[in-house]
Amino acid sequence: MILEGISAPGQGFVDYEAGMNAAGEALFDVCVSDPACRSHFDADPWTTATDLVAAIDAGDAWGD
Repeated sequence: MILEGISAPGQGFVDYEAGMNAAGEALFDVCVSDPACRSHFDADPWTTATDLVAAIDAGDAWGD
């Protein structure tokens, strides 16, 4: 899933990252409480996402 949007004229992007982060956390919270969604993750979805970003930053694009 890609969460993407634009900023209103004059608003800028100062709080954009924090807002998108909050939207992602809310989505993952819903997933944790849904057994069908939760079954796709070894850990909670937020940990899976942050581990993937760390793996990519370390040069391991597949998270292995």
